[in-house]
Amino acid sequence: MSVMNTEKKKLHIIFAGGGTGGHLFPAIAIYESISKKSMQKDFELKTLFIGSKSGVERSVLPELNLPTTYIPIKGFQRHFNIKNLLKNLILPLRILSSYFKCLFIFLKFKPDIVIGTGSYVSAIPLMVARHLKIPFFLQEQNVIPGWVTKYFSESAVTVFTSFQETSRYIKNTTYTGIPLRESLREIEKDEAANFFELDKDRKTIFIFGGSQGSIAINRYWETNILSYIDTLNCQFIWQTGIKDYFRLKEKFNGNNKIHLTPFIHEIEYAYSAADIVICRAGALTLAELSFFGKPSILIPLPIAAENHQEVNARLFEKINAARIVLQSELAGSKLFETISKIINDDNLLVEMGNNARKLYISSASNKIAESIIKYAEKNVWED
Repeated sequence: MSVMNTEKKKLHIIFAGGGTGGHLFPAIAIYESISKKSMQKDFELKTLFIGSKSGVERSVLPELNLPTTYIPIKGFQRHFNIKNLLKNLILPLRILSSYFKCLFIFLKFKPDIVIGTGSYVSAIPLMVARHLKIPFFLQEQNVIPGWVTKYFSESAVTVFTSFQETSRYIKNTTYTGIPLRESLREIEKDEAANFFELDKDRKTIFIFGGSQGSIAINRYWETNILSYIDTLNCQFIWQTGIKDYFRLKEKFNGNNKIHLTPFIHEIEYAYSAADIVICRAGALTLAELSFFGKPSILIPLPIAAENHQEVNARLFEKINAARIVLQSELAGSKLFETISKIINDDNLLVEMGNNARKLYISSASNKIAESIIKYAEKNVWED
């Protein structure tokens, strides 16, 4: 007589990715979907996030009470100066230290699956996973895959891609769209404006240079923001990043038409309050713009690997969902002229927003979660 095994199924997953919000938030979105399915399918889920001590995850993950450990890795510095040269010289030591720390983490946590969402933060955990023969999945945000995705793609179970075009650059892909957090939801514009203590009847521009801010974008607005307010009768939500925040806060303190913040955890309020968004062109940002249906002016990061941000941005420009202003053009009048043509043309704002919404792909995180659980059913929980 056979005895039925009633022990609850277990799944241990390590999430590796961070440095910037563009790599961190897709990991969080995938975690949310798998966590929900663990309750629906009645299996015990144990997770661990591996991040960088210097990345945005240091402030975001504790807010979400997600189990996290940090490794001392930092990315290669592309700007040439003495400080960055010294950082690059000690990079091999950081890699070695991070590798052995990850090895210890893996042996203790015993993951069944590893999920990497790109950037330098994920490279070492993925290397350890490959050495220990632990299966791993990748999620690539951009049209042109980053070096981590390219390097590990052939060893991965699959690479979940945000764009169909990515299959031209690497094999072993599964097109899902980019996973977005469940917390993202559209909010009434009046409520969103009140959240930032702004005038609900005034046109609102949301500006940010990524999760860590942008020196170039901050410098431009530091010089020009007051003239925009006077000329266009508008107001601003400005995510500065932590480095410039306190200096800019002191400079613009008391101006009720500028809401300054180093980082916005409730990003849905910023998008919902905005009539137009001025930002970088990372894939996560573009996915959020399409989710909220927001017109945008995109300023691609010029040092992005293989110029992938401009490649991303051209897809939005092609369908009239966005305008592009290169960072090199900030010295001239192009950005002011572009905003002036759009901000008070309600028909154009609606048209661009609707075009952006056409690019939104729903349920990406759910598709990824389903795929990973199906893999676990066949390869982790098999009798």
